[in-house]
This record gives sequence, C-alpha cells and structure tokens, in this order.
Amino acid sequence: MLNFKLGAKAMLIACLIGFFITSCSNQDGLEEAGSLQNAVVDNSTTQSSQTNYNLLGQALAGAMNESPAFRKLLKKEALKKFDKDYDILYHMIKDVSVSNDQTVRDLLVSHFENPADLERIEREEPLITLFIPKLPEFSAESWDIDSDIPKVAVYQKEEDDLIFYSNEGAESIEMPEGAVPAFPLIVLKLNERVVLSNSSIAGGRSLAIISDSFSFSFIDDSFDGTRQDDGDEDDGNTEIERWTPTPNSKLRTAYSAYYWNTIQWQRDHIYYNLMPPNTTRGRLDSRYVETISTLAFRNGIAPTTAYNRISDHSGDPDRISGSTRWSGSRFPWIEGNFEFVITVIRNGRSGGSPLVKRFPVQAEELFNIQYTRDSPWSQYYITNISLKAFRPNLEISTWDLQEYGMTWKYQVSEYDPIQSTTRSYTHTSEFANNFSLKAGLFEKVELNFGTTNKTVDTQTMTVSTDFGNDDLGELEVRFDAPVIFDNYNPGSGPIYGIRSYDTGWINMTIEPALFGNP
Repeated sequence: MLNFKLGAKAMLIACLIGFFITSCSNQDGLEEAGSLQNAVVDNSTTQSSQTNYNLLGQALAGAMNESPAFRKLLKKEALKKFDKDYDILYHMIKDVSVSNDQTVRDLLVSHFENPADLERIEREEPLITLFIPKLPEFSAESWDIDSDIPKVAVYQKEEDDLIFYSNEGAESIEMPEGAVPAFPLIVLKLNERVVLSNSSIAGGRSLAIISDSFSFSFIDDSFDGTRQDDGDEDDGNTEIERWTPTPNSKLRTAYSAYYWNTIQWQRDHIYYNLMPPNTTRGRLDSRYVETISTLAFRNGIAPTTAYNRISDHSGDPDRISGSTRWSGSRFPWIEGNFEFVITVIRNGRSGGSPLVKRFPVQAEELFNIQYTRDSPWSQYYITNISLKAFRPNLEISTWDLQEYGMTWKYQVSEYDPIQSTTRSYTHTSEFANNFSLKAGLFEKVELNFGTTNKTVDTQTMTVSTDFGNDDLGELEVRFDAPVIFDNYNPGSGPIYGIRSYDTGWINMTIEPALFGNP
C-alpha cells in the first residue's frame, strides 16, 4: 500500500490531489458522485465507491500493460477532448473494439478476479472518467504508445492519499515536497462537466452514447468539445488592457462619433444604428452580442495569491537549495482546466432572471509556468509563475435595451461544487422608455433616454450557487459606458483601447461583438 501521507500542508499530495481528481474541485470528488449523478444510483447498500475506483484502477493498469492497441485507443479518445479536457468517459468507450473483436469491456473484465465487479462498477459509477494530465514529460499529445505504459492514480479519501497502480499492483512512490511526476500517468476521477440527462443541472447538449441504463448531457454547452472555440490564440500578452488595431468597424464608427460628441452612448449606434442627424430611430441589431473578450487576474496581484484564490489551498514559495520551489500548494497545470462561472444579473421588463455562463480555462491561459527538473530524481519543480491574459471571446447576450435595464451586474467565481444552494439578490436598474412599435417591431427613438422619462426598477432574483465556489468578485457594466475609451497612433495606424472592468480580483474587457452575418 502506498505510504504517501500529507504532513501539515507539506507533501506532494497537496500538489496532486485537488487537480488530478476533481478538476480544481474539492477533494471529496468520490463522495460527491451521488449528488452529481442526481441520486440515480443508491450506493448505500453496495460496495463503496472507493472500492469501485480501486478495482477499475488496477484492471486499467493491467489492460494498458497488456495491449498497445488499448493504449492507442485511449490516446485517440483523449485527444478528442470531448468535454474540452483530456477526459475519457468510460461509458463512451466500453463497447468500442480494441482488436480482434475484443471490446474495451472485454479487455478490462479479463483483469478482474470477479467479472461481476465490473458490472457493478458500470451500474454504480456512470460518471467514472479516465483523465490524462499534462505533465512536463507526459501528455496526451506526447504519449508514445509503444513505450509509455502509464500508471493509474486513484485518490483515497479516508487516508487523504493516492494509490498508483501498475501491472504489478499498488506501488509505493516516495517523492519530495512540491514535486511534479516525471512519469506517465492516468487518473481515475469523477467527471464534473457531464451529468446524467435527468439531473437538475444538465443544461447542455445530450451526448450520443449508447448505454444500457444511462443517458448523458453536458452541464453547459461551453464544455461541448464539438463546438467551435472562438477564443483567440494565446499571444503571451501579460497585460489585461485590450489594445487592437482592428476592432469591429461598427465599434470604430461608434467611437469616432463619440469622440466628436455626435453621440454619447456608443452602444446606441452598435445596437440600434443611431447616428444623427440622418438616423434618429432604429431597430435592434441582434447580430451583436455582449462578449467577454479578455479575462485575467488584476495586475498587482501576486501570482501565488491569484492561484491560491482559485485552488482552495494556501502556500507560499519556499527558498530551497538556492532556487525558488513552489510547495505547499496545489498547481493546476498537472491536471485539467479551471471551470469559471459568470453569473449576469439583469433586470427585465417582464421580470429578471440570472444568466449563467460556465466555461473552461486552462492553467496555461492564466499563468506562464516554468518547470525545472531535479536530477537524478524522476520529478520536476515549478520554479516560476507569472500572470497572463486569456482571450475567451465568451458570448453573453444581446443588449436589448427595450427589454433589459441600463445596468448588468457580472459575478465571477471559479467552480468548486460541494453543495448547491440558492441566494437572493436585489438589483436596481434604470429603464429607457424611448421605444415605439413600427410594423410589429420595437424601434429606439432618439439617442440616450430621448425626451421620455426613464424609470427605475428594483427586482429580486434567486441565483443557484455552490458552496465551495471561489468568489472572485463582481462588477457592473452600463449601456451608456464607452466601449472604446481611447486610441493612439504609433505611426503604423490607429490602435484602439477597449474598456476594462475590475472585480477586485479579475479584470475583464466586455464589448459587443458581431456573431451574425455582416
């Protein structure tokens, strides 16, 4: 049995467990299976979920050792990133042929002493998932299936420990504090991006999986790997400010009119095409959508402080052997993605309702990471991290000013589910009343609030949240706030600055973006 205990925030388990097993969640992932599976399966009278994971972990290690074809299949499936991470849902592959009419299930069952154990696991653990972490010397992309036979890591809740399985059984691996494995590794965990379709939190597309007993859906469509990712390529920029020479032409026109005091609200032109003196009324241009174009931790926040805020574990860098080694913390780059939640509170004429957007963020999209190998040991240390900006291009919603108020509140958190709860929020917003019906469609009449009186409305909304989520603050965006706040010309043409907003932890640039046909 592996002897790999935590010692006062000391050992590698602090680095590994949180991100290997629960995608930046709390360490009770196995215990949470019941709630995430929507209580479809009653495990109270069956063998423990822990036993199920351990048995499958041992069988998985034996199957990978036996079959290069199985290793090839796992690499292929992980690279699909069906949930935008290197996850493989067991029920997606169990009936896939490995070779010679042998399925994954056939191969695995041959490594069980009692074949009925696999049947029970399939019934009791519908969300069990194989995850391939991104390590300095191993990843789904770099996996050499001919020579690399990964170990299988399974978290042990009661011992607060890890077991590593190989073909020989459970292995004892002694590693110093703060180390990152330099050997091939696969993790068994609970999938937090997919749920059973009858779950109350199933809000995304259903998966086309043929299963005896279950159907599956994404929690949110933002985790659907088949959807096109509109995020920009990583440009390595560490600054949150978004300066661009090529904003949308409509944004440039709106800024020019704003600069010359022709209009005061840039969104009047962007959403309603208003441009005096010729155009003083217009219909909503629903092709434009409020979009989070940039997200980053606020400049001035120490990288370790930023990391610890979203990883639920404190710890500072220790000075060891003349070099800075990050220890006593869990680092996300040895697992999968963070999962951010944006909740938009907006008052509506027909009543307010929160708009919730979930989306994955890779650790490398928020931090620049430097590893150093500690020779001759099979481990790495993270010796430096710094902040960087992420370009998610996350669609929020069209700002229909006839329906929604002047102010939208954005609440930001990192998703760490422990227990769901509901909270009430009271939000006050102004409403513009300068709209009239023409041919069955509303038109905005005149700029700003026009000659009509604006109204003020206060509404209370109920928002479902999760205990354990890492609160990253909130901000407000007003319809009349400038989208482009400035420009300058370095000699090669004008550069435009998109306004940013600050939650105290996070900076975001939010701008209308064109998502329909121009």
